[in-house]
Amino acid sequence: MDFHKSATALVVALIMMALGGLGTVLVVGWFFEGGRMNLIFLLSPVLLVGGIVSLIKALRPFQMRVDERGLLLKVPSQGVDSALPWQAVAGLTIEHKPGAKSSDKPFLVVWPVAGAPIRSKAPVIRRNGWSGLPVVQVDELKEPVEQLAGALQHYAGPRFTSARA
Repeated sequence: MDFHKSATALVVALIMMALGGLGTVLVVGWFFEGGRMNLIFLLSPVLLVGGIVSLIKALRPFQMRVDERGLLLKVPSQGVDSALPWQAVAGLTIEHKPGAKSSDKPFLVVWPVAGAPIRSKAPVIRRNGWSGLPVVQVDELKEPVEQLAGALQHYAGPRFTSARA
C-alpha cells in the first residue's frame, strides 16, 4: 500500500506567498510614495519568505510504501532514505515525540533492530535501550491514520503497536 503526502501544506504555502507578495508590493509602493504605512505590512516580506520555504518543503519528494516485503521510506524532510525488510524492523509505533505538546501531531516511529540499514538525519528517540526514528508526521499523509494503522497491522503484524512503552 502506497502512502502520499497531503496537499494541505502546498495550499498553505501558496496562500502565504500570495499574501506576503501582495503585502510586499504595498510596502514598496508606500515606501516610494513617502506615505505612512501600517506596521503589519512590514511583516509581509517575512510572510513571503516563509511561504517560499514552506513551498520548497511541500514540493520535496516523498515515498512511503508498506507491503509484504517491508517498509520503503524516502522522506527527505526528515532525512530518511531506506528500504527496510520486516526482519530489520523490531517495532513500529504511532506516537508523539518525547517532550511534545498535547496539540502536536503524532509521528510514525520505526524501531529498527541493531545494525539495520536505515539512513536518517532525524533525531532518534531513546527508550529502554532502543533507538526509534520518527519518520513522518501522520497528519502530513493524504490517507487517514486508520488506513496507515490497518496496513501496518496487516503487514507488520505484532511489530506494530499503537504506542511503545
